[in-house]
Amino acid sequence: LEKLRRSQAASHIGASLANICDVLRQTMEKSRLLTVDLGSPILYKSGFEAAVAELLAEQTRKHNIAAEFEDDSKPKPLDADVRGILFRMVRELLINIVKHAHADKVKVSISREDSQIRVSVEDNGRGFEPNKIGPAGRKTGGFGLFSIRERLEQLGGKLEIKSASGRGCEATITVPLKSESSIEETKK
Repeated sequence: LEKLRRSQAASHIGASLANICDVLRQTMEKSRLLTVDLGSPILYKSGFEAAVAELLAEQTRKHNIAAEFEDDSKPKPLDADVRGILFRMVRELLINIVKHAHADKVKVSISREDSQIRVSVEDNGRGFEPNKIGPAGRKTGGFGLFSIRERLEQLGGKLEIKSASGRGCEATITVPLKSESSIEETKK
């Protein structure tokens, strides 16, 4: 397209081709950024906790929000696909905070409770009434929260939302960890 735009034969459509080339460049750049966001290389290299800590630092730095990260340092064995899904869920929750909460503080906590991983994302934003959001007044939240809830049910997990107008929000995700028997199977 660039060669065509520069050619004499296309002089009458040069401005249109320049526009198309610009849109394509922007689309390619956004695609590269999205690919990195969705599948953070650190997630597979250093693990879930490190990837979430990096994501939190990046998102809060970008939007000038104070951040706190806690990890209980207990082992949390996760299947690779579950790790990726959880990472995208935390990313969605952080995006919701940036877009809707108007918070200036966010805290992400990751812990192991028996045979489950518990991820809590809290903010001090404007909060909302969870039971007033969603189709036909159902307690599902917006599309992002609905998607998280649906996906967690498929994994045997759950999403709990505690929020009220003017009181911030705490979203807690719990998901079963990889069972001891499946860990032993992967070692064989």
